[in-house]
Amino acid sequence: MAEAKRKPEERRPPLREVKPGEEERRERLEEARPPTSGLAMAGLALAVISVFLPVIIAVIAAFTGAALGGVALSQIRRGERSGSGLAWGAIIIGAIVGILALIFLAQVLTGTAGSSSSLFNL
Repeated sequence: MAEAKRKPEERRPPLREVKPGEEERRERLEEARPPTSGLAMAGLALAVISVFLPVIIAVIAAFTGAALGGVALSQIRRGERSGSGLAWGAIIIGAIVGILALIFLAQVLTGTAGSSSSLFNL
């Protein structure tokens, strides 16, 4: 039983060898990288959630998500924050969902949603 316990100085070797200076380099990178933009995260979440909302609310939520992504992208370009992929995702998804929701809303308001359009009745 006494042999089963390991003394602190008898630690297992690491799974892979850490190169000299790698740990310090990793710490410097973490310090140098600005924090992820909260606006980009909120914008992406709002843009994705807008897919599941009623049409009128979806239009507002989608374009708000795209706007938040745009503001976040300007912060990222100035170097204050990171997360450009999140910001671009918010802009693209928010714009697509917002435009599709506007098109659907226009069809509902004009009464052409669900009926055959004049485009196909030549």
